[in-house]
Amino acid sequence: AYFCLGHLSKNLSDKEIFDFLINKLNSESEEIQETILIALTNANKPLEYNLIPIINILKNGKIGLKTSAAIALKNSKNPEIEIELLKSFEKEKNKHLQEMIAATLRTVGTDKSIPILENKLKTAKGRDYKYFLESALMEIKKR
Repeated sequence: AYFCLGHLSKNLSDKEIFDFLINKLNSESEEIQETILIALTNANKPLEYNLIPIINILKNGKIGLKTSAAIALKNSKNPEIEIELLKSFEKEKNKHLQEMIAATLRTVGTDKSIPILENKLKTAKGRDYKYFLESALMEIKKR
């Protein structure tokens, strides 16, 4: 049901449904939290949307939930989201999480992200890892 509500929120741009799901993040099991995060991934997130519960998961969740939280922040219009993503990108050592943060930075990143991504690209190992970094840089520079 949460998955369907997430898609309704996206398709209808319905803040009330989005808020309902965001409020459920604090009280549901990790499995349900992941479902909610995945369901909210493609929704547009205007400046006034409350994304604090997602940020809290990004900061304090287990690695799988952190990854889903990073992806769920895609399409946010709040400039604070980029800052939180960059903090997590620099702090976390898990390459997959860094890849997903870079993927999200494709939609929310600004000039602030460029030096951090370029610096990481200098020492990046692995074709997939480099792809995510290069792709994020290309999209940010395009905007």
